[in-house]
Amino acid sequence: MNPTTEPSLADLSSIRAEVRTLPETARSMPITDDASFRAAGAILVRIKALRALVDRLFTPHIKRAFEAHRALLEDRRRLDTPLAEAESILKRRVAAFTLDEEERRACEAHRRAAESQEARTARVWAEVEALEAAGYHGEASDLVQEFVNAPPVIVSPTPAPLKAPGISYREVWRYEVLDPMQVPREYLTIDHTKLGGFVRALKSAASIPGVRVWVERTIAATGR
Repeated sequence: MNPTTEPSLADLSSIRAEVRTLPETARSMPITDDASFRAAGAILVRIKALRALVDRLFTPHIKRAFEAHRALLEDRRRLDTPLAEAESILKRRVAAFTLDEEERRACEAHRRAAESQEARTARVWAEVEALEAAGYHGEASDLVQEFVNAPPVIVSPTPAPLKAPGISYREVWRYEVLDPMQVPREYLTIDHTKLGGFVRALKSAASIPGVRVWVERTIAATGR
């Protein structure tokens, strides 16, 4: 490879070999005096140059791939958006219908259960009146006592879920915070964005109860 000619993506073997060795070089390099400090700086300059080269080589290809990817996403969006809209409309309408229909069926089942209980009560009292009329007062009294003391028959039928091909159900339980002050601490989260902004603004002067603030130094290679 001509040293004055920038390599292509297909001709990066020498650079790949050098790049693979640099992490181990960085790990094994002691920085204990001015000479090693300057040597580390030289390596940082080389790393900076290699990263700039990699960026120049790959950026045009990535840009073309990204533009192709974006065009495909846009084409997919144009096709999928009306489908998603139609699906959302139908799902909302089907969900509303199932809730209304299940409520209607439940009310109808309770109405029939109430009518059945009323019919049973009417039959018992008819038997009581017949016994009284026939002179069987003891038997009539026993029947009344048995009816009164018997536990009520509670019928609460649950309608079967509506079924149709292509439709399945999934319940989603949601919540709404009515009073933030009453929410237990275990459901609260720390605002790290706000904390970070406060610390970056005040630096060593930042003082927040329950928070430790410290500084870390990073090194930037200048490329020369």
